[in-house]
Order: sequence, then structure tokens, then C-alpha cells
Amino acid sequence: MFDILLQHNTLVLFGIIFFGIALGSIKIYGLNLGLSGVLFVALAAGHYRLAIPDGVGQLGLALFVYCVGLSAGNRFFSAIAKQGSKLAIMSAVIVGVSALFTCLFGIWFNIPAGISSGIFAGACTSTPALAAATESLPGASGSGVSIGYGIAYPFGVVGVVLFVQLLPRLLHFDLNKEAKAMHSRQEVSIISRLVRVTQPNLIGQNIADCKLLDGLHCMVTRVVRNDRLMPLTPEDTFREGTEVLIVGNSDTMRHDIAFLGEVCDNPYPMDSQKERRKLILTNKNYAGHKLRDLKTLRTDGVIISRISRLGFTFVPTGETTLERNDVLTVVGSPENLTKYGDKIGHRSQDMNQTDLLSLGFGLSLGIILGLVNFSLGNGAGISLGIAGGPLIVALLLGHF
Repeated sequence: MFDILLQHNTLVLFGIIFFGIALGSIKIYGLNLGLSGVLFVALAAGHYRLAIPDGVGQLGLALFVYCVGLSAGNRFFSAIAKQGSKLAIMSAVIVGVSALFTCLFGIWFNIPAGISSGIFAGACTSTPALAAATESLPGASGSGVSIGYGIAYPFGVVGVVLFVQLLPRLLHFDLNKEAKAMHSRQEVSIISRLVRVTQPNLIGQNIADCKLLDGLHCMVTRVVRNDRLMPLTPEDTFREGTEVLIVGNSDTMRHDIAFLGEVCDNPYPMDSQKERRKLILTNKNYAGHKLRDLKTLRTDGVIISRISRLGFTFVPTGETTLERNDVLTVVGSPENLTKYGDKIGHRSQDMNQTDLLSLGFGLSLGIILGLVNFSLGNGAGISLGIAGGPLIVALLLGHF
């Protein structure tokens, strides 16, 4: 019965995925294999001559490189523009040295080209390199690529882990100190408080134009109006006893409250569903400006209370510069939020939803690009393959 189950290729595929992820989640001294555990389980499955459905490898590779390109594309070209020469030199040196050593040792030990190519891809833990080598070396040489990759990949993973651990020590970088600092930063949370304004210097000042707020680490987002917390408008003014909602970091909130006045605990209702949205900034003409210069409350009738960038969420200040693909938490009236979303180029679809139409189009275009053979003369040519084509297309789509 067990042998019959193992002959079912689809079952073997999902079994490898399950046991691989389970293996990768096991931590030993704080280290774990992560998704690389799938590869080690697959190596064991291959040793016992188990098989998965044909074509799954190419499909997985195309999806992998496409998603990598899509996630990196939004900042790839800006990073190249800012640090292009440094990044290009570092990349060329790393890949060049690896390729040189692979060729030298391949010739020295008389290792076949397919296995050498696989060792190069595995030592660099580069799945796209594996795909490129497999496509360019069909037949027996192509199968040798997978063998070389499977042999070298475990050592590549271990080598990278050891290097990441040793490099800080070589650079005299105290990881424990940085870990404590990071832990202290993670303990700082974003909170909101209702404050009654009593500061004499603020009385009579228009909130949208008040320069005294520039020294605070919080954002004033709402004001009590008709016994309800309402989004700010350009006409709102600080008056004696004005109650406002502020959003800021827990470690600086006490200072900001003391500057404005005093905390009050009146339970005013607010409509956060309609009067607060998360908007993605994609308009390149709007990015690159400091928040103070944009004057969003004065010009657009909205307040940016939070910014999420590269997985990190923070409360902005007037000195904060907006960047493309920032996720902005914006407070304002529904009408102003809609207008502001159009202004910054917000995408209307759900931010966490996979756009299958875009996915199908991008992968199709990428695979077609990968099949194009670029002639080098004398009958020779190169192609981007199943890895390069989808990656290039994904970088471009991610950028736009």
C-alpha cells in the first residue's frame, strides 16, 4: 500500500513540500533552514527514486523568479540609479570569482561541464542559474546539472550562514548590541491619545499652518467637533480646550502631550472605516518630497498618520520624505481620500490580493521573452530562458 502511494507523483510533490517546510521550521541554537528544508527533503526523495509531475519544476521556477522580480522591481531601478556602480562591481566580483574557481577546479578534476555548472549554481544558491544551465545543456549534461546543484547547495547554504555570522566579527560589529537596540526599537509602538489643548502659544493658531507642531514626533489627525472625532480640515484652529487626537510613538508620546496640554478620556465616537484608508504612493512626480513641503492638510484636506515602508511602519514628521510604493495611512473625509488616492496614483485593487490577470500576462510575456534567441554571430546565440525572461518582465512591471 505504501509503495503504491509513493508512485503517485502529485502526492509525492505535496509530501515533499509538507515535510520540507516542517524540517525548515525546526530551530537549533536559533538557526533553521527555512524553505531550504524543502530542497533537502527533495534530495532524499530523489535518492529513493521518487518522482513529481513533469513540468512542475519549470512552473515553480518561473513563479519564483517572477515574484522575486515583482517585489524587487519597485526599488530596483532607483537603487541602481543611486548606487549602480558599487552594486554592479560587487555583483560582478562575487559572480566572477565563483565562476572562475568553478572553471579552474572543473578542469583540474576533469569534472563534466553539466556537473560543474550545477556546482556553480548550487554553491551560489542560485536557482535561476540552475534553470539557465539546465536549458543550455540538454540531455545527459542537463541531468548532470541537477546532480551538481544538489551536491553543492547544502554546502552553499551552510557557507552563507557561516559567512553571515563571521563577517560581523571580522568587521568588529557587535551583533548583541544591535540586537538589544533592535529589541528596544520593536518595543516602541504606535499609539493614539486624545489631548485637550491648553498650551497658550497654540491658542488661535491654524492647525494646518502651525509651525510649533514641527518639533513634535506625533501627528494631529482629528479634532472633536459636535461631540464626535472628525478628520481635520484646513480651517480648524486651536482654541482653549480644543480636544484633538494625536498619533505617535509610545516613547515620545508623553513629551508631545505635555507640549500640547493634557490627556482627556472622553469616549468620542469616530468613523475610522470611512475616514481612514491605506493608500499606495505610485506617482513618481509626487514622491521625493518632504511631508512639510506637501502641506497635505492645506492642499488636499488629509493627514498622513502612518507610513509603511519595506515592512516597517512609523509615524512621519515634517522632515519625512515620501518614496514610491510607500503605504500611507491617510485620515480625511471620504471625498478627500478618494481625490488624494487619485493624486498619488493609488491602485484600487486590494493590496494583499494576487492579481491573476497581471500574473498570467506577466508570466506569459516573460516566458516568450526567455524563448527569444539573441544571435551572437557564426550561428551562436543566447537566450534568457525560463528564469531570465520572467525576471526581466517582473522587474519592469514591479517598477511601474
